Amino acid sequence: MRYNIVALDFDGVLVKQESAWWTLHKAFGSYDESKSNLLNYEKGHIGYVEFMRRDITLWGKRSLEEVKDVLLRYDLNPQAQSFLKLLRKEKRQVVVVSAGIDLLVRDVAHRLGIERFLANGLEVDHEGYLTGNGIFRVDLKRKDHALKTMIRQQGGKMSEVVAVGDSKYDLHFLRAAGLGIGVGDPSKSNILNKVADGWAAKLMEIPTIIKTREKA
Repeated sequence: MRYNIVALDFDGVLVKQESAWWTLHKAFGSYDESKSNLLNYEKGHIGYVEFMRRDITLWGKRSLEEVKDVLLRYDLNPQAQSFLKLLRKEKRQVVVVSAGIDLLVRDVAHRLGIERFLANGLEVDHEGYLTGNGIFRVDLKRKDHALKTMIRQQGGKMSEVVAVGDSKYDLHFLRAAGLGIGVGDPSKSNILNKVADGWAAKLMEIPTIIKTREKA
């Protein structure tokens, strides 16, 4: 079996920051207040569209430039560029699926030469200020839905996809792919560890796992 596509989660995988939403809450002083939003989403009391709306509202009156100024101070995973270079050498296409914010994902994708990605957006008014609404594209717990749409649009098959994630929110993401690989510290996500077909402590270990499965 040949795995032609590698689909990556973003936060905690390509960048060190675990969440673009948390990064903004910490910068804008709303981190503690935001915890209840995530809890309500996790319990199914609200959907992801409402979760985004509540989170964005907590930031107050903010311009898109203020958001950019915070998000674009990210720390790239030190292995990201070498990892992407190796995947391209092996003729594997790389895509990114993130429930984070497209401003950040787009910047990193451009930097790493990744052409296809999906992430959520922030709605702004004619003056460039946030309206309080998000632009929904990817559900945090169901990234598999966005991934399937992306793969279908490009004429691919899920059986040829490797999905890479690092948290409990990537459960369905990994299950939907032909090969699901967890990355990072497995003790931080026991749920994901149970469903992953393989686990890599670091990004550069992933190509070896893929090739080993292809030979099996």
